[in-house]
Amino acid sequence: MAYKLTDNVIGRIAQIIQEGMILGIDVVDLMRQLEVEPAADGTQLELTPAYMQSVKVMHEKLLAEAEAHQQARATSKTVFTG
Repeated sequence: MAYKLTDNVIGRIAQIIQEGMILGIDVVDLMRQLEVEPAADGTQLELTPAYMQSVKVMHEKLLAEAEAHQQARATSKTVFTG
């Protein structure tokens, strides 16, 4: 039986490519982590709930790190000595 990918899976693949470009990481490792299962209709593959949760946690962590980095830059004072 042949399966097609749901829009969520295709969207996640696009997101992985974007993350690779933004973060400068190899997308192959992120693609290997994809977890899919047959969707309710039996003809498509859908992301597993556990995988979607792990992506959400990863994104929250990256966002927190970016915000902390931005705050650190905003509070640090650059002294020009030239």
